[in-house]
Amino acid sequence: MHTLEQTLIPISAVVICKNEEQNIARCIKSLQQVTNDIVVVDSGSIDNTIAIAESLGARCFYHAWEGYSNQKNYGNSLALHDYIISIDADEEISEGLAKSINVEMKNPDRDAYELNFLTSYQNKFVYYGSWNPDRHVRIFKKSKISWGEAGVHEELILKGAVVKRLKGYIHHYTAHSRQYYRTKLTRYAQEFAHNKQCKNQRSLALKKYISASFRFIKDYVFYRGFLDGKAGLDIALEEARYTYLKYKWSEESL
Repeated sequence: MHTLEQTLIPISAVVICKNEEQNIARCIKSLQQVTNDIVVVDSGSIDNTIAIAESLGARCFYHAWEGYSNQKNYGNSLALHDYIISIDADEEISEGLAKSINVEMKNPDRDAYELNFLTSYQNKFVYYGSWNPDRHVRIFKKSKISWGEAGVHEELILKGAVVKRLKGYIHHYTAHSRQYYRTKLTRYAQEFAHNKQCKNQRSLALKKYISASFRFIKDYVFYRGFLDGKAGLDIALEEARYTYLKYKWSEESL
């Protein structure tokens, strides 16, 4: 009989987190479908995140917050394997995606792989608006690809790599309530504005109004967010608010 270690593919998982005790177990358990090397980079949790992660066999490391890219690149440096799957603590890989990964990694022929995302709002998956379709490269060779800063978050520096899309989904549990999502987007708006200010890039006064209005119309009408009912309306309104705030605060000087 093969052991778990013998049957799993040579890929490592990297998860960055802070105070994710509500999500981390679901995330790690889903990753156990494809790897036995799960690296958790924590930036100072004061809840039970680390205890839960360690109880499930993850290797946990503290690293003071230095931005999304630096946190993830630090985690990559600790991974045992060259191939990395990078997901957030509030995400999980579906059974279908796990099967795709296990099959592909028996004989991988690409440096990077793009994954489909399906996002949940108030415990219900959203199928329209700006949230769907949603795809990102999250599997890659760390020897050739790394994270670089890009706006609020980060993006992989692919250097012309040919990317293959895998079947299945990453399930993203981004917001259990509208207030939680609003708080999250407010933080993103602050980070966006701070980055602009540090680069001495100030937004024009009218941009906040024009961009916010267009964002709502695009998400709710053009991308058919109205088909998701109240969830679609909530998301479109919060995305418009986020757009307004990030440009409003970008007008200000440091």
